[in-house]
Amino acid sequence: MRPRAYLDEMDLRRIHYHRFGSEEPTEYPVRTYKEVAKACRLPITTCHHAIQRYLRDGHKFVDRRRNNFKSCWARKRKIQGPLAEYLLNHGVLTAWAGYSLSRRCQEIKLLGHSVTRATLSRFYRQNKVRYVVCQYQYQQARAKTIQRQVQQFAVQLARRTARGDNIVYFDETSCHMWMRKRTTWSSCYRPVKFRLNKLRG
Repeated sequence: MRPRAYLDEMDLRRIHYHRFGSEEPTEYPVRTYKEVAKACRLPITTCHHAIQRYLRDGHKFVDRRRNNFKSCWARKRKIQGPLAEYLLNHGVLTAWAGYSLSRRCQEIKLLGHSVTRATLSRFYRQNKVRYVVCQYQYQQARAKTIQRQVQQFAVQLARRTARGDNIVYFDETSCHMWMRKRTTWSSCYRPVKFRLNKLRG
């Protein structure tokens, strides 16, 4: 049985033919609604309502969608035009890498538009932007400036040791400003990379 869908004129004529055995309007049916539904591969209620509507309209096909103006309206999208181009820009996606959907909606509101999290999420997914794990790179660890920082730390430690200051050691502990989220909204065509802080802290 196929799912219920909108019935066109050919569907109504076929249902009428299986019900009455003729294309001409007759008074006595030759098949039950169950047999008609099985022949047309439609639900019984759909066939019953189709026949009743067909007889009520005087054996004529009436397209009721023309009278339903709401169904004739073009679907209005909240995110379109310049706003859509702005949200899909790689620079914007990179700048908003650590933002949640709520924070992104707040940023969009500052631009003069109001969207919900569900609308923004649906817009992203329709344009191949997924919530995935993004790449990152610790560039600070490979910089030459880290060597000077190590030397300065060694000198300060030696001075404090010489003065007899109390020193507390934390084994295998690091306090830095590289904490970040692992996932963000990224385009499938050009992945987004996290921008880590330049200063370790």
